[in-house]
Amino acid sequence: MRRIVVLANDDGDEGSGASADVCEVLESGSLIAASLAASGRFETRFELVKTLTDVRRIVAEQRPAGVFNLVESLHKSTAFESAVAYMLEQEGIPFTGSSSITLRNCLDKGWSTYLLNQAGVSVPRTEIWRTVRSGEDVPLPAIVKPLRTDASIGITKDAVARDVFALRRRAGEVIEEFGGVALIQEFVDGREINVGFLGNEPPISLPLREIDFSQFPVGLPRIVTYDAKWTPESLEYEGTSSEIANLSDEEQRAIVHTARRAFLTLGMRDYGRVDIRVDKAGRPHVIDLNANCDLNPDAGFMRSCELAGMDHPEVVNRIMDMALAR
Repeated sequence: MRRIVVLANDDGDEGSGASADVCEVLESGSLIAASLAASGRFETRFELVKTLTDVRRIVAEQRPAGVFNLVESLHKSTAFESAVAYMLEQEGIPFTGSSSITLRNCLDKGWSTYLLNQAGVSVPRTEIWRTVRSGEDVPLPAIVKPLRTDASIGITKDAVARDVFALRRRAGEVIEEFGGVALIQEFVDGREINVGFLGNEPPISLPLREIDFSQFPVGLPRIVTYDAKWTPESLEYEGTSSEIANLSDEEQRAIVHTARRAFLTLGMRDYGRVDIRVDKAGRPHVIDLNANCDLNPDAGFMRSCELAGMDHPEVVNRIMDMALAR
């Protein structure tokens, strides 16, 4: 029986616990370990890590046949996501999800947007600011994001700027709080569609889901903020839901085509999600890439898998098998 380690990060401060997005990873890890063990094919261990030294120690002690990799950050820094994958690559241990290079490229929203644009994949017009600029040449409205975060960290109800004064103000806040750099993108004010992919050669698209903003607070931009995703007591959370996307065949083909090109251009593998915004002319634009997306049963990716006839244990075991096949 092959030994599998399910690896997740524990970024909680002593005495304060972890944030909601980190708690989601911890919950997913426990469920994934249980699903792998229930298959009867694996001996599984669920391990939490705080440092690269923890990862190195666990690998040395457990000597696993494979790792189900859920590490998204260490020391509360997402920069370590790719470092853990790189360490596993150097040890020759197969692990689930994307490679260290892909994780690094997807995390850097400026670089991934550049790579997609170079490959002819439609993306919003993008600028990277390390200092606050005049903003006079930025198409408005524009959305301001941290350059290297995931899970909607740093995206607030003030993220969309409709004039240059709001743009400069929010850019300055993001530059100060998130590593001295901000991503400025033309805001695509349209439908938001999530496209999940499972498998390799080729990746198969899952049933599409749409973010329903119909109950969103009046006057707020229709975006998935951190509160909308992680703060149940917020109006943004209550007003946001993920629903089956109601699209024509032509719309669906165009969206899946764009999303698949993005998935392959960045070298994503095993599973992942591509987020699309559709402009008023019906053109899909890639706004985010989630190389190792949330596998919690309540998350959109797994709900799409259920619509495709696969339950959580089946998906988890399929993903593990993809890694072991490498």
